[in-house]
Amino acid sequence: MDKSLVIQLLIQCLLTVLGWIVLYLFAIYKNTRIKKKEVTVMFLIEAWRRLEKESNRGDDYHREEVESAIADIHLFGSKRQIELAKQFSDEIAKKNEGSTLELLLLLRDDLRKELNLEKTSENIQFLRFAKDVSGRSV
Repeated sequence: MDKSLVIQLLIQCLLTVLGWIVLYLFAIYKNTRIKKKEVTVMFLIEAWRRLEKESNRGDDYHREEVESAIADIHLFGSKRQIELAKQFSDEIAKKNEGSTLELLLLLRDDLRKELNLEKTSENIQFLRFAKDVSGRSV
């Protein structure tokens, strides 16, 4: 057998194995990136739901949910989302009230973009049912 043929076969085998390793490492990187994105989106959707649930209500039943939503935004949110969460927290600390509207709009826009949903310029309309003295919806 010719030495040059053996060398060519060894080089081809080496390149094939190297290609497999590179593809494997790329797949790991890609899967990790996708999983991070999924977790981030999931937590931000839940944060949006908790903030929206408490917005424009006259009661304090969901304060822990708001605290949890703000914590999740500080952990998973973008720089601007974190800034708005901090601004909201500061308003609550100073005046015992604050607006979540700008933060909710930003979260909605960012999540819709991340999920490849159509962009909307509509403002958020909070649906709240009034309750009578007995606590029933009217």
